[in-house]
Amino acid sequence: MKNPKKGYKLEKTIYQQIEEIPEKWDFVKLEDVGEIVGGGTPDTTKEGFWKNGKIPWFTPQELTNLKTNFVSNSERKITEKGRDESSAKEMPKGTLLLTTRATIGNCAISENIVCTNQGFQNLICKEDYDTKFIMYSIRYNLRRLMQYAQGTTFLEISKTNLAKIKIPCPKDPKEGKEIGIILSNVDKVIQDQNQIIENTIELKRGLLKKLFTYGVSGNESEKIQLKPRFFKMNIPKNWKCMELGELLSILKDGTHNPPMKVTEGIPLLTAENIHDGIVDYEKDYWCVSEKDYQDMHKTYEIQEDDILLTIVGSLGRVSKVKKQKKFSVQRSVAVFRTNGEISSNYLYYFIQTKYFQDQLISRAKSTAQSGIYLGELSKISIWYPEEKLDKNSQQEKIAQILSNIDQLIENEKEYKSKIEKIKNGIMQQLLTGQKRVKI
Repeated sequence: MKNPKKGYKLEKTIYQQIEEIPEKWDFVKLEDVGEIVGGGTPDTTKEGFWKNGKIPWFTPQELTNLKTNFVSNSERKITEKGRDESSAKEMPKGTLLLTTRATIGNCAISENIVCTNQGFQNLICKEDYDTKFIMYSIRYNLRRLMQYAQGTTFLEISKTNLAKIKIPCPKDPKEGKEIGIILSNVDKVIQDQNQIIENTIELKRGLLKKLFTYGVSGNESEKIQLKPRFFKMNIPKNWKCMELGELLSILKDGTHNPPMKVTEGIPLLTAENIHDGIVDYEKDYWCVSEKDYQDMHKTYEIQEDDILLTIVGSLGRVSKVKKQKKFSVQRSVAVFRTNGEISSNYLYYFIQTKYFQDQLISRAKSTAQSGIYLGELSKISIWYPEEKLDKNSQQEKIAQILSNIDQLIENEKEYKSKIEKIKNGIMQQLLTGQKRVKI
C-alpha cells in the first residue's frame, strides 16, 4: 500500500476500499449528516386528499432532467388531510430531496415546505453540513449509492442502506459551504447558458412561423384550405401549394423485415438515430452484410442532401444527410429526395414548422405505436415560392436564415458542453479534497 501524500491520509470506505483524503476530512455516514426521512402517497381515490391541495408533493420523475438545483412547485399537490392521514411527511425548507427508487441519485433542494412520494429518501442536514455541498457530493459519489441498490423489478436503496453510505466531508463546515458556493456559481453559468439556448430556440420557432407565412420580404398572406378540411393556413400570396409526393423523386421507407444481424458491416439505422438535425452513428445500431444491403437498395441508395424523417413511434424528427456514409434504415424512417421543384434545404426546414407537424400528426394512424403510411405522408401540403433555384432564390434565403440560427444554437450548446466539462473537473478536485479552498 502506497503512503499518502503530505497533508493527506488513507481511509477505508465500503467493501474495504482505500481512498486518499485530506487529514482534515473524514468519511461520514449519511445518517450522521442529517435526518433521513422517506415519503409516501396519499390514497388517490380519496378526493379530500388531493382536491384544492396546496402542499407540493413530488415524484422522482419531476427531478429527472431538472435544470436547476432547487424545487418549489410540484405537478400535483396534496391537502393537509392527505398529509396527516398517509405516510407522506412534510419536509422543511432546505431539505435535500433524493430519489432512491428506480431512478437513483437525482436530487434537489426544496425552497419551501414540501412532501414527496415513496420514491425518495430525503435528507434534512445538520448545521455542521452544508446542504449544497452534500447535494454535489451525492451526485459525484453516485457509484457509492449504486453499490447499495437492490431489487429485481427496479433498483431501490432502502433507508437502512442509505444511512450506511459514507461520503468524504471536510471537518470544518466553512470549507464545505465554500465548495457548495463555488459549484453553485458554476451551475449558475450553466443555467444562464441554458436560457440563452432556449431563447435562441424560441427565436427559431418565431422565424419558422414568420418565414413560411410571409416569406423573406414580408409578402401579403392569404388563407387557404388544406386537406384534411379542418386545416386552414395563411401562406404568402402567390406562392404555390402542392402535395409532398408531387415534389419528390424518391419517397421510401426503410426495410420492414430487417435481415440477419452481423458483427461488422453496413449500419442499419432506426428512428433513434435521427435527432437534433443529425444522423447519429454513435447510438446503438445493428449491421447488415453487403449482400443484404444490395438486396434492400436495388432501386436507390441514400445519398447526400436526402432528408430522413421519423414516421413510427416518435413522429416528425428530421435530419438531412450531410456527408455520405453508406447506411440503410428500418421501417421507422422515411427517405425523401426532392425533384428540383423545391430545394432540399427549404423542405428540411418546412418539415420543422408547426404547419407540417400538425398535418403529420393528423394523418398518422392511432395505435399503440403512432405511425404514418407513405401514402398519407405524400398528401401533406407544402407551399413554396415557385422560382429558379439558386443561391439567391427565396427558398435558399429562407433556408440560410434558419441555418444561421441553427449554427448559433449549436455554438451555444458547444459552449455549454465546455463549461460542463470544466465543472466535472472542478467537482472531482473539490469533492475529494484533492484541491483545497481557502476559508
